[in-house]
Amino acid sequence: MSRVSRDMHGVTLIELMVVVVIIGILATIAMPGYEAYVRRSHRGDGKECLLRVHQRMETYRTRKQTYTTSLSALGYSGLSSGALVCSTDDLYRVTIAAATPTCPIKNCYQLLATARGRQSDDGNLRLTYNAAASTANQRRILERDDGGAWVTWD
Repeated sequence: MSRVSRDMHGVTLIELMVVVVIIGILATIAMPGYEAYVRRSHRGDGKECLLRVHQRMETYRTRKQTYTTSLSALGYSGLSSGALVCSTDDLYRVTIAAATPTCPIKNCYQLLATARGRQSDDGNLRLTYNAAASTANQRRILERDDGGAWVTWD
């Protein structure tokens, strides 16, 4: 046997600890970015749920000439505290906001997707629809609660 192969018997404890520390540092840097990515992907689930309810609201208005404030009138059953649970993880619950003088239920409604659990750090989602608005951009507005300020998003 050659001398090199006889003297090498494995890695030392210090070498192993250096590798563990490097992996720990990389994980610390990567985790916040990964968690933000997961929240954004779940936000897509909330948006999809809002758009699904929006579609049912439009179907209801076609039939009744007005919107409703009841999710059960839209055909949803098994509501949890009057709210629609959007996913199996229960990350968003959708409710229909009551009409206001500036947003009467005949022409306008607001859907609110309340973030729950691990998604609550991302904020609530809101879809406001006004059939009487003059342009398409003013009719449907998607917003996200970004620390107390509602910001438009797609």
